[in-house]
Amino acid sequence: MPLPLIFRGKHGRIALRWILAIAAAGLVVLGWLILRHAQPSAEPPPSSLYEGTEPTAADVRLAERVSVEDSEQEHAALPGRRAVRPPEPPDDKVPDGPASPSVADGEFDPSRPQAWPASMRAELERLESPAVPIKDRLRALEDLGRSGDARSVAILQALAGKETYLNYAAVEALRHARGPEAAAFVGEKLAHADSRVIVAAVRSLAAMEGGGSLPRIVATLEANRARPDGHHDVIRTACVETLGALRASAALPALRTELTRAVAELGYEYASSVVGAMVAINDPAAAPALQDHLTRLRAEHAAMTDNPQGQRYLEEKIREAEDALGRLGQ
Repeated sequence: MPLPLIFRGKHGRIALRWILAIAAAGLVVLGWLILRHAQPSAEPPPSSLYEGTEPTAADVRLAERVSVEDSEQEHAALPGRRAVRPPEPPDDKVPDGPASPSVADGEFDPSRPQAWPASMRAELERLESPAVPIKDRLRALEDLGRSGDARSVAILQALAGKETYLNYAAVEALRHARGPEAAAFVGEKLAHADSRVIVAAVRSLAAMEGGGSLPRIVATLEANRARPDGHHDVIRTACVETLGALRASAALPALRTELTRAVAELGYEYASSVVGAMVAINDPAAAPALQDHLTRLRAEHAAMTDNPQGQRYLEEKIREAEDALGRLGQ
């Protein structure tokens, strides 16, 4: 490419070299300034707190506590690790009155995560963060549930109380917790607006209370016969399957009602879930309801002479009901 006219000749080339040299020097200075501002400041931390005075024993303990919290956050960041706080030195003066809940006592308020230690708040934030893969968050929730200590239960309850994507998984992980407070918390979720949370609460409450959960599960079944979001089939199926898993004959009256209304309200597949629950309970008292269901299936099959495909489908359901009747009491 030819040089502009101004840079031609001896004097023009000299001027061009000076311009290039000045530009190169400017780039060097600019790079030096960028590197200098990018490096962390080497200035010592402010010392105004202790200027002119000797640090007290309380100041020393405060510094040690901050150091411990920083180190436990780093420890908690390692895969498969749970931070453990070492015992703190006793205070010089014990305050009057009962001790308030503290980290050392293992008591945490799920409604006030802002008062938790930094490591717990960070763990809760990680469980909510969409930047963390869901499978990793689900695994962490399950680990917290299996741990079952006060710290883990508090984190699960805090997440379950939020309107966040994995709140249902936190309720499900609480099935490992024991004690009336945890069960009461899960029981409250039976009235949640989200069907996923309700299903998780049904299953967790059954795991926590066994047969004692039966009345509330039946009530949840009744309360969700129809829903604006159309998810009543999901909730009712979960309730029926959980009643069967409890193996309690006391659930049979509710299951008989469901079997009578099943086909008209939710269809044959829901009826199959009810039949399966009755078989799981394995009480001969379920035989009359199963026989009535079988009679209805045969009548509907006979009425479908113009629908061979529908008849083949019902034949499968008829065999299912017959097999259930034959298995009762075995």
